[in-house]
Amino acid sequence: MNNKFHFLISVIFLIGSITLSAQNIKTPRLSPAASVSHEIGLSCIQINYSSPGVNNRTIYGVLVPYDVIWRAGANENTTISFSDNSKINGYDIPAGTYGFHIIPTQYEWTLIFNKEFKNWGSFFYDDSKDQLRINVKPVNAEHQERLVYGFENYTPNSIDVYMHWEKKKVSFTVEFDVHNIAIESFKEQLKGISGFGWQGPMQAANYCLQNNIELELGLKWIDQSINSQKNIHNLMMKASILQQLGRSNDIESLTDDIAKFIGEANEFQANNYANILMNLGELNKAIDVFKSNLDKYPESWNAIQSLAEAYVKLNDNSKAIELYKKALEIAPSNQKARIEKEINRLEK
Repeated sequence: MNNKFHFLISVIFLIGSITLSAQNIKTPRLSPAASVSHEIGLSCIQINYSSPGVNNRTIYGVLVPYDVIWRAGANENTTISFSDNSKINGYDIPAGTYGFHIIPTQYEWTLIFNKEFKNWGSFFYDDSKDQLRINVKPVNAEHQERLVYGFENYTPNSIDVYMHWEKKKVSFTVEFDVHNIAIESFKEQLKGISGFGWQGPMQAANYCLQNNIELELGLKWIDQSINSQKNIHNLMMKASILQQLGRSNDIESLTDDIAKFIGEANEFQANNYANILMNLGELNKAIDVFKSNLDKYPESWNAIQSLAEAYVKLNDNSKAIELYKKALEIAPSNQKARIEKEINRLEK
């Protein structure tokens, strides 16, 4: 009977606690939540933190003591997530979410990326779960009232992440293997619905071509595109990849197929096809394509000067000069000096 009484009292206390909790309202935080993110290639960095203010306080060495681990923000763990494997200041770090902590000193700070990220602040920090520690020197900066995280010094495969509060700023560099991540992503994407059409494989092949990487794999992808639906776009893409690989014999066997679709080509594609023919020694065929392209785009300085280049190859300098002068009249300013130089060379 006594045990039942104690159980009843416990249940009443629990219900009362739940009821009181349910009556709470959400109020503004003194240190509001914030989030920043940035993409590099197909990868993403995201930082979630709380942003305390200076409020006329002495921050470093007092509010944030030296030689003591700090949550690098306020309230819950500051967290940083990497969608893919990356490097931080040259050190490997696997994809995932990490609790971010700092041990500041007067001269050098230790930045900590810890595998436990759901704690409140640094009170339950466990150094055995550190994934990475790096030492960096903070720099003096303009006063920043509220703590902020941000990104700067962007490159195609890296970016600097910084934390700025009061008059101190600390940063580190995150680097992704952008090309490898992209290639692996394409492999996975092309196992899905994207692999059934011609556009997806061609986009993957184009990435290889534009970055001059994995060209043999790019060739397989463009063949996959052509097998799905042959058109001027993927045929010209294949020709460009073969050209990059130096396989002129294979390009030659492709030209008849391209010729069937050349009427659908845009200015760039037709121009590129004519250049391919010219490189194969098919000069008269190339001139026919250049002329057809110029008929289609009569106001294009590039179409005019491309035909001029073909006449140079044909040793018809007078015709080439005539075309170059026509191109010079409508060429953009950054191209005029080059065209003038070519005219002067031919007139000597």
